[in-house]
Amino acid sequence: MDMKRLHMFMIVPCLAATIVRGAVEQTGGLPPTPKLETAFPISCWTYYWFWDRLDDDYTIDNWIRLGINEPLSPVVDGKIDKAAFRRFLDKCHSAGLKMIVYDNRCGPNGVKEFIRTGDEAKYRTLCREVKADWGDHPAVKGFYVYDEPLADGAERTFRAARIHLEEFPGKIPYLNLLPWSPGNAKNIGATDLDEYLDRAYGVSGLADIGYDCYSQTCREDSAYDTFFMNLRRWDGNARRLGRKWNTTLLCVPHFYYRIDGIGDLRFQLSAAAAMGACRIVWFYPDCHVGYNRNFRDAPIDPFGERTESFRWLGTVNREFQHQFGTEFAKLRHESAFFAGAKSYGGIPAFLGDRQLLSVALGGIRPLECVAHTMLVSFLLDDAGTRHVALVNVSKSNPCDARLTFAENVRPFVKEWNRWKEMKANMDRGLVVNGVETTGKTVSYFFSPGQLHLIRLDASDR
Repeated sequence: MDMKRLHMFMIVPCLAATIVRGAVEQTGGLPPTPKLETAFPISCWTYYWFWDRLDDDYTIDNWIRLGINEPLSPVVDGKIDKAAFRRFLDKCHSAGLKMIVYDNRCGPNGVKEFIRTGDEAKYRTLCREVKADWGDHPAVKGFYVYDEPLADGAERTFRAARIHLEEFPGKIPYLNLLPWSPGNAKNIGATDLDEYLDRAYGVSGLADIGYDCYSQTCREDSAYDTFFMNLRRWDGNARRLGRKWNTTLLCVPHFYYRIDGIGDLRFQLSAAAAMGACRIVWFYPDCHVGYNRNFRDAPIDPFGERTESFRWLGTVNREFQHQFGTEFAKLRHESAFFAGAKSYGGIPAFLGDRQLLSVALGGIRPLECVAHTMLVSFLLDDAGTRHVALVNVSKSNPCDARLTFAENVRPFVKEWNRWKEMKANMDRGLVVNGVETTGKTVSYFFSPGQLHLIRLDASDR
């Protein structure tokens, strides 16, 4: 037998064995259950009653796959099956979830009655009933107070939040306010946001207050102004008062609000985190109401089924949490600017910084260059090291950014699981604000709505 025939003779049985063995060993099916990452708080509104919920395990699995770790619970009160709700909380605790419990006794219904009557003793009694029922449960992070109080009820709503702090020690109350605009002044009973937040933080005693804003999902370019103006002013006021803030973003279209793709969701989360939000709340993934009020295309539809936007929201939340959650849970916002074509919301244009000298934007195609705008936001960690969060604010167009750093800076970019030093080229004869200097230049790519976080390590430290 010649060598070629001998070789074929030996290889055929091996192939046959591989085929047979492959048939036995073949696997497939569902991906592994995702890990719930909890460094950065990501929450969601939940409006349906506890007895209208889907299967407990399915509900919890939805939250985990959506990257939500601090959801508002389904609505409860003193008349529900309390043992069933405690079993539900047990499962949430086992899954690593921290719950903001939506109990109508100390929440909206109880607060409305307190606003109407001013009967603080009765409201405290309701809070104590809630505390007796599930205030001791380890899954409970805190209790929902109220949403968007109007002028005539604002003061008592803030007082209700203070009562939460007193009656639920160790728990975090959740209070959400309207976004600011001159047209909302009459609604909230304040002439300016600064004055309003002085009252809100002062009377409530809360360390963290939220607001919702959805204008960023409109097609009009001017709608960005409202979004970024609120981010800028809430952050500025919270820092002035030594407090924190959170914001509700939109994942379910309604009225004239739109979600056209994953870039809409990524842009919202990236911008809010870069501007200093300490928690993100999504309105609202599990939309049980069908076409009521024109809600549509929710991540979980009225039949309880996962839609295309379920994958979008889960991908955006989990990517952010995995890559940046640990960092953004600790970073403190310092300042923000816009580089490129436009500035929004009163945030100034970027004219260079002592560590990041310039940001020049381009696109895949030349025609895209003109419209590009990038948020340039500086943050500090506990050691005082500066970071810059760069966000492509386009929800549909990618772009290139040519970043030039000062000569003494070693820039490290946060990649999937690690910090990686950026490979920079020395750029001599660079002119910044009319002054010739030398810098390190790096080109980096941004998808629609994408955030990159860069640590600015000075080599002379």
